[in-house]
Amino acid sequence: MSCLAIVLARMLSEHLLMLGQVVPECPRFFGTVAILSVEAVHTSQTPFVVTVVETRQVSGQSTVAALGAFHCGIASGTRLRITWPLALTVPQPGDLWRIQARVRPPAGFANPGGFDYERWLFSERIRGTGHAQSAQLVQSAASGASTRFRESIRGELLSGRYVHGAVLLALAVADTSGMTAEAWEPFRNTGTIHLLVVSGLHIAVVAMLAAVPGLVVGRLFACVCPGVPAVWWGALAGLAGAMAYTALTGMEVPALRAVLMLAGVVLFLFLARGLGTWGSFGLVLLLVTAVAPLSILSQGYWLSFGAVAVLLLAFAQRYRSAQLESRVRLLVVSQLVLGVAMLPWLGATVGQFAVASLWINVLVVPLVSALAIPLVLIGCAVLPVSEVLAAGCFRLSDMAMALVMGVLDLAAATPVMLLPDHGLLLWVLVLFAAMSLLLPLPTRYRVLLIPLWALALVPAWPRLPAGEFRLHVLDVGQGSAALVETRHHTWVFDTGPHYPLSIDTGAAVVAPALASLPVPAPEGIIVTHPDLDHAGGEKALLARFGGVIRWGSEGSKQVRNCHLPTAFVRDGVRFQFLSSAAARFAPVANDRSCTLLVDNGDHAVLLTGDSSSWVEMSLLRQLKPSVRHRLRVVLVPHHGSRSSSSRAWVNVLRPDFALVSAGRFNRYGHPHPLIVERYQSHGAQVLITGHEGRLLWSSIIPDQVARYRDTHRRYWRAVPSETVRSRSR
Repeated sequence: MSCLAIVLARMLSEHLLMLGQVVPECPRFFGTVAILSVEAVHTSQTPFVVTVVETRQVSGQSTVAALGAFHCGIASGTRLRITWPLALTVPQPGDLWRIQARVRPPAGFANPGGFDYERWLFSERIRGTGHAQSAQLVQSAASGASTRFRESIRGELLSGRYVHGAVLLALAVADTSGMTAEAWEPFRNTGTIHLLVVSGLHIAVVAMLAAVPGLVVGRLFACVCPGVPAVWWGALAGLAGAMAYTALTGMEVPALRAVLMLAGVVLFLFLARGLGTWGSFGLVLLLVTAVAPLSILSQGYWLSFGAVAVLLLAFAQRYRSAQLESRVRLLVVSQLVLGVAMLPWLGATVGQFAVASLWINVLVVPLVSALAIPLVLIGCAVLPVSEVLAAGCFRLSDMAMALVMGVLDLAAATPVMLLPDHGLLLWVLVLFAAMSLLLPLPTRYRVLLIPLWALALVPAWPRLPAGEFRLHVLDVGQGSAALVETRHHTWVFDTGPHYPLSIDTGAAVVAPALASLPVPAPEGIIVTHPDLDHAGGEKALLARFGGVIRWGSEGSKQVRNCHLPTAFVRDGVRFQFLSSAAARFAPVANDRSCTLLVDNGDHAVLLTGDSSSWVEMSLLRQLKPSVRHRLRVVLVPHHGSRSSSSRAWVNVLRPDFALVSAGRFNRYGHPHPLIVERYQSHGAQVLITGHEGRLLWSSIIPDQVARYRDTHRRYWRAVPSETVRSRSR
């Protein structure tokens, strides 16, 4: 109990320490930083994780070094994630650079489902992000033996002689800088991305390879030390090899976690199994939490320990007593059991489940663990001695990966199942049911547990009554995406931005948000105009949801023209496109944006694109006085730009809520303070997605808008400052 108390105290202190390291928005940060790690280089902005060595105060044209001083409240030792223009010299880990950067607090999207970027930053001890505007090298990193070894491996595998060289590099030393977004897709769609993360599988292979010479040495010394079993020598050699490999790959948390698990197994062996299986599991859990307290926020922490717990609970006793043939059968069955039992773990952490992983891992894990990884590691080991022998090993490993990639490409056609964004309590109940199903319970009890487990697949939102509708304005940064749902239908209004070779909010935000709805497949997709901040996610959504009705400002055979007089009714709710000659034939794409009125006879909302005040009056003429009277919500045109929302527009509409889809730190200054004040002066409550997260309005409760950052508070998630909140009211 004392060990548990110590671990809990350390975990609490680390979290409190991180919460105390608040990074404010700093337009001009000057300081010296040390490069900790480099991410994949595929865009014009390369992310680096740095730690502040010293900060600098700026006075006129001179800079004065002040070690340990503060600038914008950023202290020495603060870890930042900085994007680095490729026009600058690409830094290397260990370099010292003097930079000028724009720094801001961690800020990610806040929506149901999807990836929690702020939680990931917190777990990685990163307290701010930013963009380097200028940089000067102060000191290059000393090139040690391990660095030179890694660079020689990288140079060989990325030389172009191997078809899957980038994948082999990731398998060998956890270097994914050669992996493009397209290269990741087969692994992501089949739930096999764990193959490229140096964790349990890699550590186990390295340990087995290193244990072989240990066993040989142990047998040679058996006559000298008869009291020491040869298996002990093998276990120690395996552990030493795994530790050396972990150091070579950068001491990442997944690899460190696997090494600690291996150390627990070795301890379990030395103590003659005095701790027991679950005792060793608990000991390793405590060790990992003590060494990396913030790892409890990472997905890998829960997925890895969850998978081990599932396997121990289901197969530990049966595997020991099984014969070889039965063990092979158990290994196959274990993949199916993992798929069923890990569903709640995946739902609570990742929000999606790769259906193909139920069978794909049975095929590819043996190929990777028995052929690809051992061969590439042997090639790395002999590279300093014989490049020819190393190249032969790499080619054989490349051939094995060709088989693996062929299987993954076939399986990648199976879509990933997006899971609803349920609350923690429901996931705990589903997890209890899943783990209980692994126990040797009577059949009648198992039957009762299956419906409880199936709650993981139930939509997070109930169906609406006929005649009612809900509006979800999603947080997609500097762009726009919204969902409108009725009892039996869902419509997507704009699809969010797509940042080239980076995040596609259609797949990362809109699709996960749809998964929580009673009708997750949309009937139609409306793209107001072709700008990427509105239409960027359309391709990903069309790939996932085929056969949808498409509307846009530019009509074609596949896309209906929203500027033609159109109205339709779904479940008692009327959808009407507002248009005019000024909008239809406008010379600027923004002014040709679609405008949609959703009305159930009691309440109405108006959804806009980027129309300017030049066409607003022509749109207002189509709104009857009775509709204006029941208008409750307006999606503010053009993200709150000063070129839209004229005085006449706001004065005529007078909505209760003016919702602005804009990024928190966008470079355009949206929404403009004048526009915010204009809506507020006419009685509207102004809410901004970048500050509040997903905004939810329902015709059932028309007097309030639910703000995701308020309804889903997390201690690692940014809460808007009081000044921002007061401006948004």
